[in-house]
Amino acid sequence: MKKWFFYNLLLFIIGCSSSIPTNYELGLSEYENKNYTKALEYFSQSFTEGDNEDLSLAYISKLNDKLQPKIIKKVESSSKSFLCSNITLVEINSNLISGEFVEQELREVLLELSSLSETAIVYDESIQGVISAKFDDITLNEALDIVLSPNNFDFKRYNNHIIVGDSSLANPTFHLLSSSCSYRPRFQSPEKIVRMVSSFYKEYISFDDDYVIITAPRKIMKRLRNDIENIDREPKQILLELTIIEVNTKGKRIFEMTWNRKDGDRSIENGNDSITYSVAKTSVRPTLDASLKLINKTENGVVRASPKIVTLNGHKATYSTSSSFWSQINNTKFIENNYGIKLVIRPTLNYNHRKKKTGIVLDISKAEVSDHNAGKIITHSLSTKVKVDNEETLVIGGLLHRKTVNKESEIPLLGRIPILGWLFRDFSKSKEESEVIIFIKPKILS
Repeated sequence: MKKWFFYNLLLFIIGCSSSIPTNYELGLSEYENKNYTKALEYFSQSFTEGDNEDLSLAYISKLNDKLQPKIIKKVESSSKSFLCSNITLVEINSNLISGEFVEQELREVLLELSSLSETAIVYDESIQGVISAKFDDITLNEALDIVLSPNNFDFKRYNNHIIVGDSSLANPTFHLLSSSCSYRPRFQSPEKIVRMVSSFYKEYISFDDDYVIITAPRKIMKRLRNDIENIDREPKQILLELTIIEVNTKGKRIFEMTWNRKDGDRSIENGNDSITYSVAKTSVRPTLDASLKLINKTENGVVRASPKIVTLNGHKATYSTSSSFWSQINNTKFIENNYGIKLVIRPTLNYNHRKKKTGIVLDISKAEVSDHNAGKIITHSLSTKVKVDNEETLVIGGLLHRKTVNKESEIPLLGRIPILGWLFRDFSKSKEESEVIIFIKPKILS
């Protein structure tokens, strides 16, 4: 009788022990219920115990791939250039959630997400609308981004709950949804950065002498920070090679015979003067250099200046050279009169998407040439905006000088006789015309 009792007791104990689920089985159960964090714990214990090692390791690897990229850590600021108030993005519950909503009230969707994630979600009265969405195995942060994306809604996490509301400044809960960041520009001025930001976001941004300040909800903050970093890039430098020559009529003929215009002439009306300019390719530059040498050699012209100026993209470059003379206004007052050449050029890079290359817009706000004749200053000036390719040469001509020259000729020896010498001299006046031609060759520096 005793043997029969102990035999049945042993069978009972063995049966009970076989009914207790293993860690591997518990892991499978949690995985099927999509409680991935708990499933990872069970599979890890199963692997340690040597129970279904290969299968447990396979699930551990699979769960790591699912969970690792989904856990968002707490960050103070993603960029060292921005100084931000504490931005909390930690997942309160790292379990992944799934859902499908078809034309459902947004408030009901938020309540469902709150239930699925076991996280308190508080929304204000601005939350309205109907949405349709479907997602599988994503974090609560990602789910909220999806369901709130069609509207100007955003959310912010606190220690144990989430606030959802409208992102506009007029919303009473704006101060709860927003954070602040300050940015000290490296290359552009704060004023210029704010001016270049989209008008849609200007209400969230301000500036002082040193900083750009953003106060905005999370999504708008992210957009503004990306925009500001794109605007505040180190500008490229542009080299402007200038050549300014003055030629007489013969020199002008030499220049016209040797200069090969590629794009044809274009005209600009400037008062009563017609200014002609043309754009030439780099390939004709040797011809231009040969022209300058020939003009100098034949004394039919002179190079008045050949400066090289380096400036930043979008910034002005100025060149000027001047002389002066004094003129008397009355018995006691004299004034100084200046004349010469002045150029003010603003080069700006312009990318041509069709040709897939970068050109340069030359904004010439002043190209001024002045000279004096018989005590008067004569000035020619123009302003224009032209687009050229990198290392093309812009030619500006038609800046004419007309001078009245007094000439005196005499019969040798007789013209030097005192008193009577003037009878053997001849006095005449003639007009001489010369032209100032300006060459501008921009080059993008790497």
